[in-house]
Amino acid sequence: MMASAGGQWGTFSAEMDVALGSAWDAELEHFRYAGEGAPVKWLHKVG
Repeated sequence: MMASAGGQWGTFSAEMDVALGSAWDAELEHFRYAGEGAPVKWLHKVG
């Protein structure tokens, strides 16, 4: 993967974020917390 990034650390880091699903992980972060008084987000099926 570093070879495909051309030896550039920023490009390599961005490619790793995509490969590891960092964007999905950030979006799902608020679903990891639960407990009394925690905010609730209702999910609705669309489509």
